[in-house]
Amino acid sequence: MKYIIKNENELDSSRPNKLKLGVRGNPNFGLVRMLMVGVKNNTNGGTNPSGVPLVSREVKGEVWFNELRLSEMDNNGGMASVVSLDANFADFATLSASGKLSTVGFGTLEQGPNERSREDIQQYNIVTNLSLGKLMPKKWGINLPFNYSIGEETITPQYDPFNQDIKLKQLLDVTEDAKERENIRQRAIDYTKRKSINFIGVRKERGTNQKQHVYDPENLTLSHSYNVVERHNFEIDNYIDQQVTTTADYTYSFQSKPIEPLKKAKVMKKSEYWRLLRDFNFNYLPSNISFSSNINRQYNRQQFRQVDVEGIPLDPLYRRNYMFNYQYGFNYNLTKSLKINYSASSNNIIRNYLDENNLPLNDVALFTDYWNTGDPNQHTQQLVVNYDLPLNKIPLLSFVKSTYSYTGDYNWQRNTTLLPGYDLGNTIQNAGSHKLNNSFNMDSFYKYIGLTKKKNQSTAKTSCSSKARRKNSKYKCTSNKFGSERFCKRFGWYSYKRKKYSS
Repeated sequence: MKYIIKNENELDSSRPNKLKLGVRGNPNFGLVRMLMVGVKNNTNGGTNPSGVPLVSREVKGEVWFNELRLSEMDNNGGMASVVSLDANFADFATLSASGKLSTVGFGTLEQGPNERSREDIQQYNIVTNLSLGKLMPKKWGINLPFNYSIGEETITPQYDPFNQDIKLKQLLDVTEDAKERENIRQRAIDYTKRKSINFIGVRKERGTNQKQHVYDPENLTLSHSYNVVERHNFEIDNYIDQQVTTTADYTYSFQSKPIEPLKKAKVMKKSEYWRLLRDFNFNYLPSNISFSSNINRQYNRQQFRQVDVEGIPLDPLYRRNYMFNYQYGFNYNLTKSLKINYSASSNNIIRNYLDENNLPLNDVALFTDYWNTGDPNQHTQQLVVNYDLPLNKIPLLSFVKSTYSYTGDYNWQRNTTLLPGYDLGNTIQNAGSHKLNNSFNMDSFYKYIGLTKKKNQSTAKTSCSSKARRKNSKYKCTSNKFGSERFCKRFGWYSYKRKKYSS
């Protein structure tokens, strides 16, 4: 806080030094909402500067106050403009650019002078996408997309943020020291710059007639991205935020070749009851395998500005999140009905910015020891088994569909490092769940037992012809109550060979 002390003789030399005027802090008339002025009779119980009590008496006189009157309201308008550009260079590159400019006093028609913009804004953004693989021979089949973007925004306020009732231009004009003038300008401007460089989905395309192999480079996909944000304003002297991500993905799918050893056996085709064995199959290879790893790092450094006290800088603050993660898994269709899915993931934390005493090293930057995989922090595994029970392959239960599912989870968590000297141990958790889903197709069941009439079937037909009834009377196959010859055959109530009879 600042104290400005003025003696009375500095204000009016014709009078002796009896009064001191002081102003505490940095007053800002922009924040004044009410102002009161009055006169107080200090002879009642008051003392003079020497400490001698005053004689109580009536004070008579005439007091003049200078009026504080609002006049000549700043009603000057501003201007704003927006420009954009989109361009294509065949299938090789695309370019998008935009710009924005706004000055003090810009606003809509409905806004008053106090509601309009009080800052100058300059902004631009450029985004480019290049297919660098087009520059290589086509037979190589290289897909190399490249993305680059950059943008800047500068906001210059009309009034100085520290002296909010003084215009920034006036303050710069009266400041004679060039270094101080540049410091005032830098602290008043809100500046932000963003830059991004990306290689997403870098890979080699597979040829049309190329045979697939596990070791093919076409199974690998690479990505890399780098983003940085720089900023400074009235409160932040220096701010930088960097993020980098590097990813490698490997995926390979095997061609499904199920082995069905009993499919062509003739004995298995004589009855539907052999279907359970006839459809037996298995795969000797998994469906696909996959592996993925990524490096994810964030580096943040910000230093706040010491506004009130000059010459005493604040220490910068650091934040680092360095991680290395990887995942792997496979899908295995052991049979057409039994499917297995397994996946695992591990999260590692890199603490190369700490010394042997766990004290931070401020000279460790974003790319320092970049390929360090760190120490395991968390590991998870999951196993999922789905099995379609073969109940529907039994003719009597063909209307039943049953599915069994099992899910098993495992989790390992490293103990905390926030309590040095205390080993709380690691944490292990596992879980398992069993599910059985059944569904019944009643239409198939009714059709199976013969309660559903076939289309274009005459209702006058009986379950057996009259000649067949005479020949097989011992089976008592006279128009059964279900009215279906098929029902009799299914459950063995009668059997006979069809013969053609001529009258």
